[in-house]
Amino acid sequence: MTTPSRPRCVLLDAGPVIGPHECGLWHQFIERFDVVLAETVYEQEALFHSTDDLTGFREPIDLVADVRQQRISVESATSIELSAVTRAIGGAVIVHDGERESLALLLHMHGQDECRFCAADGAALQAAAIIGLAERCVSLEELLMSMGIRRALEPKYGRRFAEEHLRRGQQIRLFRA
Repeated sequence: MTTPSRPRCVLLDAGPVIGPHECGLWHQFIERFDVVLAETVYEQEALFHSTDDLTGFREPIDLVADVRQQRISVESATSIELSAVTRAIGGAVIVHDGERESLALLLHMHGQDECRFCAADGAALQAAAIIGLAERCVSLEELLMSMGIRRALEPKYGRRFAEEHLRRGQQIRLFRA
């Protein structure tokens, strides 16, 4: 699946879809990475970006063409896979449906060990660590840097934010063991 022009698979939560759209880097991003979205993220969560504070207008995100032209792929988790993630997380953190489905996909991807999960939500990163997937997580900042792009980003897209929430999730994992 991986080719020299697209060396790495990334499973994105809604935030890391929205961020590159906001800064005009989405097309470069999907040329560089094999992007996978959970069906819930695709259909319900990554729909708008760049809210205008004055008017409230939100720019729509249209991923349909990207899917049709196979620039990104959309996967869905089974109810059994979703239940397994819910049980594994327990009540330690609360994640949205798209994050839960993304984690279920990451946990059950066979032959895709190189795929990385990118989220801009602390609870999703903590949940990934709780279920033993901390080493499979990456920040949007790190992905952009691997493309040679350095941009000022919101803290939630940064490496430090990801590391802090992964550390918290690992502490919860150890405490529960």
